[in-house]
Amino acid sequence: MRQDGTVKRRPLEEHRAAVELLLAPLAENRASEALVVSPSRMAARPGDYRGRVLAVDVVSPTDLPSFDNSQMDGYAVSWFDLVTASPEHPVSVRVARQIAAGDGGLPLVSGTAAPIMTGAPVPLGADAIVPIESAVPPVFPDAEALRLAFEPDLILGAELSGDEVPPAGFSETGGAGGAAGSSRSAVPSDAAGAASPPAAPDTFAGPTVAFTSPVTPGAFIRRTGSDVAAGDVLLPAGSTLGPAQFGVIAGTGLTEVAVVKRLRVLLVSTGHEIREAGSTLGVGQIYDSNSVALSIALIDAGCEVTAVACRSDDAPVLLGILNQHGPTADLIITVGGVSAGAREVVRDALAPLGVQFGSIAMQPGGPQGLGLAVIPSSAPSTPLSRPTLCLPGNPVSALVSFEMFVRPILRRTAQLEPAERIREVAMLADAVDSPAATYQVRRGFVADDGTVALVGGPSSHLLHSYATSNALVHLPADVEHLDAGDPVMIWRIDD
Repeated sequence: MRQDGTVKRRPLEEHRAAVELLLAPLAENRASEALVVSPSRMAARPGDYRGRVLAVDVVSPTDLPSFDNSQMDGYAVSWFDLVTASPEHPVSVRVARQIAAGDGGLPLVSGTAAPIMTGAPVPLGADAIVPIESAVPPVFPDAEALRLAFEPDLILGAELSGDEVPPAGFSETGGAGGAAGSSRSAVPSDAAGAASPPAAPDTFAGPTVAFTSPVTPGAFIRRTGSDVAAGDVLLPAGSTLGPAQFGVIAGTGLTEVAVVKRLRVLLVSTGHEIREAGSTLGVGQIYDSNSVALSIALIDAGCEVTAVACRSDDAPVLLGILNQHGPTADLIITVGGVSAGAREVVRDALAPLGVQFGSIAMQPGGPQGLGLAVIPSSAPSTPLSRPTLCLPGNPVSALVSFEMFVRPILRRTAQLEPAERIREVAMLADAVDSPAATYQVRRGFVADDGTVALVGGPSSHLLHSYATSNALVHLPADVEHLDAGDPVMIWRIDD
């Protein structure tokens, strides 16, 4: 206290630095844990998967795609068969059996084209896909007619024996055009000095399809490993996992990944008057909004939260809660009970245990406490020591304090980006006054034209005004008045 009787208030930046120093050890040597990648578990426990960050590189165990497959619905063909195709001289070939996604199959022989669906494996002997829109006719043959065109026992992938004739378009020898061991080469067999591939059997009398232009080898084929190759780093350590990241992990067949373990926060909302939502209120009682608001804020900052209400103004009750739940927490945050009143439960309980209390030059959120609390336990030789932050109890004060001092540190510790709120300069819609030597944080709404209008007054109980705002308006300690049209710094809170 100063000689004139006023309380010395800590500057905002000094308090922020003290919070950073207190919480710095939490970012060191962050532990990891296994996160199961399972759609059923994701649906049952969605909170486990939001905002997770990889602790180590994830290496792909397989190629993606794991086999050559069709990019389009169309026909699988040999490019050599269509070299002479033109609108004036279309090339007509026989239609082979259809290949759907998930099918296996015998190789394609020269002189045929196999209807193929998107994602279906490209058969040996085919080295290009012609989209169905480029075929004549631009529709697939009737499925029943195509089925009847083949012998029932000569299905795609069936083993042939004796003198059976392979289905039109497929060779029983295991290579393109029936040449044993042949591969999907862009070089025609004639050019390589080998015998021309056998034509489709003359016994087939099924439908045909025509093509009016040549095709480029490899056209509309998704090649094995074209997305990622086996052994490549699929995602580096530090990656935040969202829908696409979880999707590519699942696509490789991985069932779990190592993620940064979340900070465990014990959140204690205090006050003899607070009651849980849904209960009947007595005279002078209020619903506990702080536990809900700060739990969500902590989850957004990458934390795992245990929220407990202390509905007593007696210090031993609060110490009992901390002793019970503190051992499993990395950080303790209390709300309320930090002012200079006659019964301030947090101050009364924690000031003797190493937590420092005082006032900072900010509105709302002046009274604050922080320190490494050494809490007596049932085993005196092993006292509980935890970093502890004590926030004021008015709901707007608690949220503003969290935004100003806690959120960015926790998000950096959790390796979440961005750690800071988006900061912009906006023009005031109306004039505003601010207390001398006080950093004031007002709630505002930024319009489409870039102006910001203040929402509600400066009072710390106006939670509805906060809820209908999309920005925090910052008025530094050296600002006492701004006119309409003056620029101000804002933090966007609508993300």
